[in-house]
Amino acid sequence: MAVDLEAIARNGRCDVSSLRIALPLLEQGYSPPFLARYRRDELSGLDESTLWTLAASVHAEQAIASRKEGLIEQWNATALVDPSIGHAIRKASSRRVLGRLTRRLKQESGEPAPSDKLAVRLLNPQKGDGDELPSIAAKIEGLDADAAIAGLENSVADRLVGDPRVIAAAIRWLSKNARIHIANISDPHTQKAAEEKQAQQEKQAKEKKEKEAAETPAATQAAPDTASQATATDETKAPEAAAEPSAPAQETPASENTAPVPNETEAPAAETPTENAASPEAQKPTTQEPAVESPTPPATAEPDEAKPAETPVNPEAATKPDTAKPDAGKPAQKQEPAKTKKISPRQRRRRWLVSVLKPLSGKRLSSNKLSAFQIVMLGRALRSQVAECSFEYDAAKLVGELQRVVSGFNRPLESKLNEWVLEHEANIREAAEAAWWDEMHERASVRLIGIAADNLRRQINRGSVDAKTVMSIDAVGPRTAATAIVSADGRVLHCEDLPCQLSTAQRSQAVAKMGELIHAHHVDLIIISNGPSRRACMIALGELISQSPDSTLRWTLADRSGADVYAGSDVAGQEMRSTPRRFRSAAWLAFSVLQPAHAIVKVDPLKLRLASFQRELSDDAMADILGDVMVSGASRGGVDVNRASVATLARLPGMSDSIAQSIDQVRRKSLIGSRDELLGVDGWTSVSESRQALPFLRVFGSDEAMDGTLIHPDDYPLAKKLAGALDIELPPASPPGYIPPQYADEESAAAKTDTSATDAPGLKEATPAAASPVVEDLSAKVHPENESFGAEQPADAPANEETSPSQTEDPAA
Repeated sequence: MAVDLEAIARNGRCDVSSLRIALPLLEQGYSPPFLARYRRDELSGLDESTLWTLAASVHAEQAIASRKEGLIEQWNATALVDPSIGHAIRKASSRRVLGRLTRRLKQESGEPAPSDKLAVRLLNPQKGDGDELPSIAAKIEGLDADAAIAGLENSVADRLVGDPRVIAAAIRWLSKNARIHIANISDPHTQKAAEEKQAQQEKQAKEKKEKEAAETPAATQAAPDTASQATATDETKAPEAAAEPSAPAQETPASENTAPVPNETEAPAAETPTENAASPEAQKPTTQEPAVESPTPPATAEPDEAKPAETPVNPEAATKPDTAKPDAGKPAQKQEPAKTKKISPRQRRRRWLVSVLKPLSGKRLSSNKLSAFQIVMLGRALRSQVAECSFEYDAAKLVGELQRVVSGFNRPLESKLNEWVLEHEANIREAAEAAWWDEMHERASVRLIGIAADNLRRQINRGSVDAKTVMSIDAVGPRTAATAIVSADGRVLHCEDLPCQLSTAQRSQAVAKMGELIHAHHVDLIIISNGPSRRACMIALGELISQSPDSTLRWTLADRSGADVYAGSDVAGQEMRSTPRRFRSAAWLAFSVLQPAHAIVKVDPLKLRLASFQRELSDDAMADILGDVMVSGASRGGVDVNRASVATLARLPGMSDSIAQSIDQVRRKSLIGSRDELLGVDGWTSVSESRQALPFLRVFGSDEAMDGTLIHPDDYPLAKKLAGALDIELPPASPPGYIPPQYADEESAAAKTDTSATDAPGLKEATPAAASPVVEDLSAKVHPENESFGAEQPADAPANEETSPSQTEDPAA
């Protein structure tokens, strides 16, 4: 297996010999958490992160080898059986190369033309082939020589476009010599909306102008008739009639003072200025700047800034006839500004993308100068038509390199092959550029997937907070915040909605209610999520702290990234079936602070917010790596086999969904009393599975006290000898105050109350807020009448499992 042990040893700062010992164990199916804990001495102290790196390389090589076998079979089934493709499949060492070859094989599935058979023979000559095309065609059985030679040039060009040797050589050359020119970064959708709005305003102004122009002759014709009638009827009214023509002249200044109306109309256009679009000549692929992907959207002409100045400032005032009113001298009524249209999440994402990539606009950078994040975001921008990019390189030098490579395929036909390459160089370069960009994007995606896995690993491995009772406030709002009070063993003691508004009355009510709950349930830690209403909750908490004695209240902020994911999951439906979703989220926040590893393994890692680039990565590729991180988190400290949820059991090393379901069925009939009983559970397919899963499945109350520890059953005799020699007391069979689950009582109680039992054995649903029981000090009494959230933890177990006396390990392990 072609695993680079030297590189892994350098990065992990370990010995290569230790990796060679661990390599066959990983191939047999043993997981890094098991090897790091129970085979540590044999592996010279290899840490878990190095073992995970080695395991990822092993799994990748196994997947590549399996895929190679499938592609070789598919290649042998093709009619042409192109030797270059078969050679490339055997030499491939990455998934992206195999992906290109897979697409190439799909093109080989049809019935080949006679010219295709001759083209394959020319590009893969055999001994004795000369430079005469008819003689070469005659050596191919059942081939029509005339038809093959007639379409040979086009067939050879098509073969060269997808030839793995040509593409590999072009990628190597482009990686060293090409640069990416980011011509423009702008949102064409915003520009289009601004242009449409401006066009609509101009259209409306034009329609008003035409309508008013049509009404003007009628008003002008009616004015002389009225004046002559007034003169004939009463000559004493002649001065007043003579004064009427001067009214429009006096009214004109008043109408010109209403200029703010068009200014407000023009304001939205000024808020969203259009970007300088590239000219059509700049967008057109040339020999120096071929296009990276599909053609960019056509450039839009920038609006002429001098054009609005030529139009009247107020077209309505310029064309409107005399409409003088008694209150014409009063100031014009201020119009309300137009309501801005709410942008969608997709538009918000596009604007964020423009802001991220805007510093790259107009730059020319080589591929090694762009970070993995920039490459992935640039690919997203190209798909969204936000970016205009091209490749810059010397096309003549690339064509010369391609001719040098192709001429090596068949030396007798070197001149003819070079001529065909020169005639069809545009198609070959386009295919090479696309392959180079795909490879860059694939490498960047692999790098970002590793960063996302590191972020999840940090969340799982962060230290827990020591607290007995936690009040968790999920500050979602807008009016109330869901609040749950959770004990250290994960039981939900109380649920209630608290006001989360900034008004004085609501804030005072929230402060009083928080103080009442803290006093009633002996809360020693307050958690506020980073929801939209966190500011109001923190202000109320600040007032409560100012009214309390010093150092009596502790509080912290928590990320609610996985709260909604857990609340809507099947695991939450089993553990907290009758609890509303908003209180499930609050309970998960508390448990994520008390026991981060056990809380995070209950949610789907793909739905967690691990990074801003997460949407642009492949879910399949992320699921494999994030799944390994979840296995590492679930194995920390082990779990109570009789109390843990099925989802948590399935995450343990050596476990699967079928084995977890079998264990759940067995314990519902009768609690598992020892680790030996676990060996009789249906579902184990190999000895390696049961052997590495047993030490993480802790059985409390067993006749063998060490069944409740993390000591491996194989090490029991050695552990007992060491304990006797060193005069160390063996741990108790179960933690102090541990209450075994009672599935039969739970199911019967659920049948009487017409409610379904939860996965938390022996525990009922959480009591509603209106009928919350009085809870005594948790260190003195256990309350099984409340619903359980953290099913893995036994009652009154210490918050930090690593310091629990029940987890005494074998010193040799």
